[in-house]
Amino acid sequence: MDRINISALDDLIVIYFGQDYDLFDDSEEIEPKIDAFLAASHKGLQHAVIDDIDLFLLECDDLEADFRAHYRGTFVPENWGTTPAKFLDLVKARIRLHLQVSGHLD
Repeated sequence: MDRINISALDDLIVIYFGQDYDLFDDSEEIEPKIDAFLAASHKGLQHAVIDDIDLFLLECDDLEADFRAHYRGTFVPENWGTTPAKFLDLVKARIRLHLQVSGHLD
């Protein structure tokens, strides 16, 4: 995978799923962290995360290996009972639903 700028996705993962994830929610569940992100972020950032996920998926040669290499232990989806593909799909779906419900997605 080429070097790409996916800073919105990087920020979401580092802030909400990094070592201090329990500041937002002390459970081991993914959804409450996504909900905390949605509550604290603007629609522009939410759209940027969706765009970053799309770009990451487009540029990946091997999703599992590229995700592991890019996040290098900052976030290991398997520790949360998921895979990179399922995690990215969940994040994208939750953001899209939030944007749709709030009237910011066609």
